[in-house]
Amino acid sequence: METNITTIINNFLNENEEVIESPVRGDLVNMRTTYIEELRKPGCSACMKNSMRAKYSNIIRGLFDTKQQDIQNHLKQQMEGRKEN
Repeated sequence: METNITTIINNFLNENEEVIESPVRGDLVNMRTTYIEELRKPGCSACMKNSMRAKYSNIIRGLFDTKQQDIQNHLKQQMEGRKEN
């Protein structure tokens, strides 16, 4: 299932929706609990909530960058292995 990163981030930030399928779903499910706990802390203002949303959005983008780099490295290793044969 190919879903764009903005959709995945928006889904993650909506605590009332189940985390949708993505290449990093397992990480997101685990991280969602921490995100919700932070949101529900007493005294959490709108400003703090916006800051948390930005923080988690950046973390998710980083997960996707890492995942993409891992895939590229894996493909490169496969290609190098074929050249040796």
